[in-house]
Amino acid sequence: MKLFNLYWSELRFKPSMVALLTLISLLQKLLHDLRSTLAPQYEQVLAVLLPLSTKSLAPEVLPVYLQTVSTLFKYLLLPQPDHLPSTWSSVQSALRSCTPEMQRMFGEVVGTTIRKLKSEDRLQMVQLLVDERDDLENAIAWTFVSATQSISSTLHTTAPSFVTALLDRHLVSESHERTFKLLRRVLSSAMHHSTIESFASVAEAVVLKLEEIKATGHEEQLARVLEVVCIVCAFRKGKKAESMLDGKCSLDILDLLLTGPT
Repeated sequence: MKLFNLYWSELRFKPSMVALLTLISLLQKLLHDLRSTLAPQYEQVLAVLLPLSTKSLAPEVLPVYLQTVSTLFKYLLLPQPDHLPSTWSSVQSALRSCTPEMQRMFGEVVGTTIRKLKSEDRLQMVQLLVDERDDLENAIAWTFVSATQSISSTLHTTAPSFVTALLDRHLVSESHERTFKLLRRVLSSAMHHSTIESFASVAEAVVLKLEEIKATGHEEQLARVLEVVCIVCAFRKGKKAESMLDGKCSLDILDLLLTGPT
């Protein structure tokens, strides 16, 4: 790593995309092959990579750079979740100096990383991201969109847990307009991306949260959940709501939507 840092320092004074591509590719291989050796130096490696997110990288360098960041998170961050708060602090600081396109791409990298976390660590990251300031709302939205989506018109198995966690933060947030906007973007993207069958688990998570809050009699929180239910019901004339609007459940939801909290 010392030799790598030496070459990296030289590159700062003699910038070259060819040399940069070579070094990033080398680092990616080192992270894979020497993960145990480099684990104690995780924050040092992160500090090496993050400043590049604010630079104008050549088209051939950009995908390799993003893949290297993803490799860093996979092999060094996921086994060491204690670094999550400091990692997000460093990432959000860098993102504020990035272009919107880089914010989106970096958000996708973070999203595919946090869905691999254990449930308690995933909840911690949801809280860190949702409580962030408004100036990163696009990057954060892309993070959750990426975390919840999978391939071939399906949602990731962690999508319901993310939606539940976002709902929980929305219910207690003092900035509920911001959290509602985030939920609307994540749910709308999920509905566009998925089939009715794939979305059913997310719809079920929304219904379960509705039933939970209805049982508490908390009027303000019930109103907030109903707003989220309306997002699903309004999408393509309720097409994606079919999986949750059946039998007694549909009558209860319709009654609440018509009469509102009492």
